[in-house]
Amino acid sequence: YIAPPVVESITPNKGPTAGGTPVNIKGKGFLEGATVTIGAGATEVNVVNSEEITAVTPVGSGAPEVVVSDAGGPSTLGPTYTYIAPPTVETKPATAITQTMATLNVTVNPNGDEVTECKLEYGTTTAYGKTAPCAPAPGSGASPVEVHAEVTGLTADAAYHFRISATNGGGTSEGADETLNTLPNAPTVETKPASAIAQTTATLNA
Repeated sequence: YIAPPVVESITPNKGPTAGGTPVNIKGKGFLEGATVTIGAGATEVNVVNSEEITAVTPVGSGAPEVVVSDAGGPSTLGPTYTYIAPPTVETKPATAITQTMATLNVTVNPNGDEVTECKLEYGTTTAYGKTAPCAPAPGSGASPVEVHAEVTGLTADAAYHFRISATNGGGTSEGADETLNTLPNAPTVETKPASAIAQTTATLNA
């Protein structure tokens, strides 16, 4: 009689919903030919020894139990693995546009995991080339947060592209491309002395 395996831990214990995360599973009673299920069947399963298995997570969601199955049957009451969705982002129209400045606006939903990087990419082409950090930081909530970046040093009367890029434990999301046009420079003017001045008429020069 062969006892079912026991799963004690999985490292790391969370990763992106897209899967593809290498994990290390520790426990007891692992036999050659064992399979691993983390919501769905894991890939690249390798039984290192009776107490260790390496594998790669499948596509998944939620927090399913980590199950190892072999000739002794499936494990039970094991640890869970949490699938993390990448941030949900939306690029909004720019505001406060002048000849050389603009406020870039976006929303970021961290989807329950800490956003470790949030930036606005901008430039005169869709290659962008420049970045500005989000303010305020989106945090780790589960609702959309309005953030922005004030960019300076722009060229007057020019078209700029921009988008949001945000990263959490589930991966990186990039928003749709938005555009803005900076204002043209104001006319250069000079008031000159009046001429042809009479009792009731005058020519104003500039």
